Amino acid sequence: MRLLSLFLSVMTGFMSVAQTGPVALIEDGKPVIRHKVIAKENWYSVARNFNLRPAEIASANALGIEKPLNIGQSLDIPLTADNFAQTGKPAGDEAFIPVYHVVQQGEGLYRIGQLYNKVGSEAVKRMSNMSSDAIRPGMRLVIGYLKVKKSQSAFAAKAVTPPVAAAEPTPPAKPAAPVSAPVSPSTTQAPPTPKAEPVKPVNPPAVTPVQPSAQTSALPAGTGFFTGLFIEQAKVGQVVTVSGNGASFKSTSGWNDGKYYVLMNGVEPGTVVKITEAAGGATVYAKVLGDLPPIRENEGLQARISNAAMAKMGLPEGTHSLTFHWNK
Repeated sequence: MRLLSLFLSVMTGFMSVAQTGPVALIEDGKPVIRHKVIAKENWYSVARNFNLRPAEIASANALGIEKPLNIGQSLDIPLTADNFAQTGKPAGDEAFIPVYHVVQQGEGLYRIGQLYNKVGSEAVKRMSNMSSDAIRPGMRLVIGYLKVKKSQSAFAAKAVTPPVAAAEPTPPAKPAAPVSAPVSPSTTQAPPTPKAEPVKPVNPPAVTPVQPSAQTSALPAGTGFFTGLFIEQAKVGQVVTVSGNGASFKSTSGWNDGKYYVLMNGVEPGTVVKITEAAGGATVYAKVLGDLPPIRENEGLQARISNAAMAKMGLPEGTHSLTFHWNK
């Protein structure tokens, strides 16, 4: 009977969350899952479900495990290296369960990627199987996986296989140079070759050596990976032009592939914006990831563009006067 009661307790707790899946939020700068205690749950059954020690959960909630839990009591379940993963695959005795973030009004994909251990917007898109950067309030995005033991947690029934990041294509191998067949020596003496008239040597045209280009000059000025998409978007809607100050944010994209990004308020994520430096006229095309994070450093800025885009326009770190064009 005792084992049956424990099983029913664990399964009831699982069903209360499985309908929607574990939802994460940020508490004191750290990701947690907020769990409501149900009937017959105790410190140990909750800890087994979330792959933690009872003392870890009690400490995160400033409570002592000597005091029993109450039905309806809210517990913050910390997401640590022991029970939360954003990369890799589960071990043989483990299961990965998606943990969601519910998009709030004014949130952009870039901000959400920074909230959860700075995993990045591209990782959130991959885990959520998203084909574009567009998000909306109420949308559920996967920001990682609850890592539990198959034999101990009822969540294991909802295990998934995390999507793998696309690998870089392997360049085709160079074809081997054709090998000439050996010439067999002839037993018959060849006739003497008639003496040819001397031919005047012709001077070959001069060849100018090509200078190696820098990383940021791999693409011609005023272009970028999203140029074609900007042209398509420009065929419909109304042109919007705004001027203002812009600064940069760090990004690994764009240095080799020309994929530039921008953070702007009031522009639909996925829109491609033409960004022109007011003084010199250098131009890049960048895709909107989302809104500017509401922090003091962004006060007075119209946008933040990736540092690869800033380098492409030949601008140093700092604030610069820029003009933005897009179709609404």
